[in-house]
Amino acid sequence: MRGESVRRAQRKYARAKVVRKTLALTRTCDADILARLDEEPNFCGYVKELIRRDIAKRRKDG
Repeated sequence: MRGESVRRAQRKYARAKVVRKTLALTRTCDADILARLDEEPNFCGYVKELIRRDIAKRRKDG
């Protein structure tokens, strides 16, 4: 039963702490973006890094 309690705790944590955003890309118009993302081993980390760099740049330029 330990496995079930761990899964329950993980679901509870995810409901309270995790937010999911989706990104819709088309294979034709966004092929260059998709190709670049396929090269990236950590998609989520890569997107977060780009956004954080943008935030820092905006603060600096601000």
